[in-house]
Amino acid sequence: MATGTLTPWEGGGGHTITQAFYDTNNQLKKLILENHFDLSQFADSGALENVDQLTWRHYIVYWSSVFALKNTQSARINYVECGVCDGLTTYFALSAAKTLNKPFKAYLYDAWDSWKEDSLLKSDQSIARDYAFLNMEATKRNLNLFGTDVITFNRGYIPDVFQVANNPETLIWLHIDLNSAKPTIHALKYFWDKLEDGGVVLFDDYAWSGHQETKKAVEDWSADRNGTLFHLPTGQALVIKNRTKEL
Repeated sequence: MATGTLTPWEGGGGHTITQAFYDTNNQLKKLILENHFDLSQFADSGALENVDQLTWRHYIVYWSSVFALKNTQSARINYVECGVCDGLTTYFALSAAKTLNKPFKAYLYDAWDSWKEDSLLKSDQSIARDYAFLNMEATKRNLNLFGTDVITFNRGYIPDVFQVANNPETLIWLHIDLNSAKPTIHALKYFWDKLEDGGVVLFDDYAWSGHQETKKAVEDWSADRNGTLFHLPTGQALVIKNRTKEL
């Protein structure tokens, strides 16, 4: 994504948060160059080039993490991601918490395998084999810089995995990158009531071509929820959970 204006991180970033994001992004590139972060999803197209193209996306991930940290009240800081792939989004979200010296835990959900076709709408069937290349152990290695005691890897298909996984009781930030409408709504239904007031849901697959069913499903779901849906120019979308008014 390109704009005709200065980016927040231009020249290293003038604001504390954008400076921290700039450093985090550069650290990722260093990890990739030193073979400490394997982006298998970009194996055929150049990892560093793709990371550069996704800078705005990653900035929004980082910013949403900071927002959730600063606008929720609980001492329990739990992150959830549904659709983890290589751990790229998790890297930026948890780096924000680490930069702000906040203690956190993360709960990650992915099949790390191809989709079950019966969990997909007819319009999503073409992606059924798209993620057969994923490997949970590789994702663990990518994220081991955060420590092995703060991340829980829950392998399985949504929603079935919720019945057997180690799930958080509350969370402040939820990222959904499932590329399909049905599991997206299952994740929302499971985690929305656990999400703290002021917390954030960030969607990756909202306004991209081929994900019209997901966009409609999210809009229908959010219509009667206590939250504000914000369509972003990156194709992402945010829902910020409104604070419950005191009577």
